[in-house]
Amino acid sequence: MSNNRHSPDHVLELINFMKAEAEERELRIFLLNAKVKSYNGTKNPTKIQEFIEEIIRISVGYKLLDQQLITLAGRNMTGIAERWFLEYREQKIDQTDTFDDFADRVRKQFAQGYDVQSIYNKLITCVQLGSVEQYNSRFSTLLLELPRNFLGEEAKVTAYINNLRSQLKPHVKLQRPSTLSEAIEYALVFETQYTELSWWEKKTPFSKNAFHRYQPQNNSDNMEIDSVKAKKKSKVCYNCGKEGHFATNCSNKSKN
Repeated sequence: MSNNRHSPDHVLELINFMKAEAEERELRIFLLNAKVKSYNGTKNPTKIQEFIEEIIRISVGYKLLDQQLITLAGRNMTGIAERWFLEYREQKIDQTDTFDDFADRVRKQFAQGYDVQSIYNKLITCVQLGSVEQYNSRFSTLLLELPRNFLGEEAKVTAYINNLRSQLKPHVKLQRPSTLSEAIEYALVFETQYTELSWWEKKTPFSKNAFHRYQPQNNSDNMEIDSVKAKKKSKVCYNCGKEGHFATNCSNKSKN
């Protein structure tokens, strides 16, 4: 028996067993920890395809079964996509689906009726009703549903500024932001100033036309403005029309 345990066939069998066991352990660890950019149910065919392709890409070399690929995809779904997956799993459809079947179901569920022009129309008519943060959230959600290169940066900035509240729109526009992130920063800064001004007006008789002459009393407001100025120095003062400063720091404000 001792000779049998050390025979070439037995050793080879043992090596193959240990190798298979190691591969299975590695696969379990991979399935538990593998992460890709999650899919949240956005109705964008491009993003759905990117998600499907990423699942396939990271699993190359693991010889996953269709059901394992489906499980991996489900673990990387969030929001309405995750809720859809849980219902799909409860119906045990995953036990008979191939991964291609699953991918087709995802496309039909979330990309059916996808209309780029309709989403674009929603974006350009998305008006600020609440705070700037709330507006940013709705604007960004719609923007993510459009194809990646559908809008250039200038078009994004224009669409964003055009639907800001009337109290903020002219002040952000006059700063000539060149990127959407800059426009968002200015909107947040001016919203803070306007909120402080509204509070001050309740305490002190104040002209409604004096918003652009208002000097924030809170040092943190000035720091926020300085931070945005540092990112884009050639700004236009909406008080005197000159570049390089905000109206809050305008030397001519006392003359108005």
